Amino acid sequence: MKKVSIIVTLVTVLCLCACHSVLTDIPDMPEGNIPYPYSEPLEYDSLIDLKNAISQEKEEQIYTKFRKDGMEEEKLAVFQAFLEKFRSQNMTVPYFNGQVMEFRNETGFANIALFADEAYNLPCLFFFPKVSTGENFYIKITYIPDDIMQELHNPSASEVIQALSPNSPNINNLGDQHKKIYNQAITLHDREVIALMMEYKTDSRNSTVFVYDDWLVEIKSDPEVWSAAWFSALSFDSFVE
Repeated sequence: MKKVSIIVTLVTVLCLCACHSVLTDIPDMPEGNIPYPYSEPLEYDSLIDLKNAISQEKEEQIYTKFRKDGMEEEKLAVFQAFLEKFRSQNMTVPYFNGQVMEFRNETGFANIALFADEAYNLPCLFFFPKVSTGENFYIKITYIPDDIMQELHNPSASEVIQALSPNSPNINNLGDQHKKIYNQAITLHDREVIALMMEYKTDSRNSTVFVYDDWLVEIKSDPEVWSAAWFSALSFDSFVE
């Protein structure tokens, strides 16, 4: 009986550890958001898997799932517009030195996560590339709504965030979680952007947020990853199989 008790305890501990390893890899929900079932991401191991899942032939399966999970039709329409824009541009994905960025490919973790309703109540895609530090590093892209792009001429990330969510952390609004927020010019592989740099009080990772065409991009990583050379190799383009 004692041996059985020990085995049960070990199994319980292992299960708890496994759950922790998965949950810590999912970004925190934005402040004020209610965690509905559709708040959990759809996860993919490769860009091919993502492409197949969001194809016009299969996308209805995603919409059916989210309707069952209680997603309002208004939010579903925003998500559908996101997928249509993403497909119309042949899947805008991160490139490094002109090649599709290599993913982390770690056992038990997804390489790509698709959120239907995340930061600023918009859909977004998380890409988890391979980096030298091996820590939780991601590149997130969110489609900027057409009305904001039409209203703002060549907007900065700060201006886009202000239009999307006036009360969110920004240059003139540090909030509770941030130590510093400031603008900085960064040279990418094909252009220079004005990035919104965010340093956190408790998270060792920082965020770099910038506008790339009609996408709002956030890169969150340990500062060790960031360097002028790293950013100069980064760009975004259509996915080529």
